[in-house]
Amino acid sequence: MQGQGTQKERGTDRVPRSAALAHIAEGAKQRADTDVLIKGWYLYIPVVGVAFGLLTLALLIYLAGLYPGLLLGWFFMYIVGFAILAVLNYKLVKRFNAHTRREAVLRTGIIEFVRAAADSQGRVDQVANEISTMESIDRDALSHERAASVLVTPFAAVPLVGFFAEYYSLHAVTGPAAIHDKRWRALLQQVRSTGSKLGFQVMLPPARGIPKRSFALFTVLSLAFFPFLAYWYLVLIRDVNRHFESQWKVEDDLLSALK
Repeated sequence: MQGQGTQKERGTDRVPRSAALAHIAEGAKQRADTDVLIKGWYLYIPVVGVAFGLLTLALLIYLAGLYPGLLLGWFFMYIVGFAILAVLNYKLVKRFNAHTRREAVLRTGIIEFVRAAADSQGRVDQVANEISTMESIDRDALSHERAASVLVTPFAAVPLVGFFAEYYSLHAVTGPAAIHDKRWRALLQQVRSTGSKLGFQVMLPPARGIPKRSFALFTVLSLAFFPFLAYWYLVLIRDVNRHFESQWKVEDDLLSALK
């Protein structure tokens, strides 16, 4: 409903090019607060969480014996590891929520600008298909990119509940990140097509986007082989970091091309 209402407004209200460009600039400006790169010591948290979990396993095997230690240790290994990862879960979910909100502002400005530019040149009919596709992409994003609860993420530190909170946090980013990246690239393809008809050029992001990663498969692998959890976090951080950096370059190029 929200997406449909937004599209209706866009279809009836003509926004001047200057106002549309201001919306794009505002969306780009917000990235300083929303698109936070995870780097530095944060990158070591997954390794630390896994290491402490394995130490817990080893300690319980030493204290309780092999079989009782394995049984207890497997359980407490995840509790300890998830507790350490709770702070990183909060950061991952919060920044992805913020980025999707920012990009919604950016998409609005881009669609408004394309329509205004086409209208000023009397070429609306020539780019009608591209505008329709862009609006469809925007509707799809508004409908499906709903913010995950950051309030759940700290509960990864709570025994038993932590299993739910941990995988809820990972699920909130793992699958959506690849789909979000794909939508952004599809939108830019349409912008590039309209640009070729309206007299401006738009840079496309690198051909390699965020690969689709199976949440179900990664969950099974991390439960069966605890160290895999560290790999999962590292690729998830890297994927979203690259998406941010790639998008920043495109936004700067877009603002330059449209002025």
